[in-house]
Amino acid sequence: MTGSCLCGAVRFEIGVTSGSFELCHCNRCRKVSGSAFMVGLAVPRNSFQWATSTDSIMAFEVPFLNEPPEYKTFFCKTCGVKSFYQPRSHK
Repeated sequence: MTGSCLCGAVRFEIGVTSGSFELCHCNRCRKVSGSAFMVGLAVPRNSFQWATSTDSIMAFEVPFLNEPPEYKTFFCKTCGVKSFYQPRSHK
């Protein structure tokens, strides 16, 4: 499976997934996504790889009222599209 941001500067590949496809509508996910829900798909760390240079990727640490789990969200510097998020426990 492959994916990219809107402008194509950030591309990634996924070998296998480790969970189901999810649409979360909790308060945190709505705020982080700017939508009514956030789309998620769990992927083992060793199954994810960048298909392009990471020069166009920015990260933002997302605290939410100091409630765990905090995580980082990664997005494209050029078009702003979020590509994935990583729980803090996976630094």
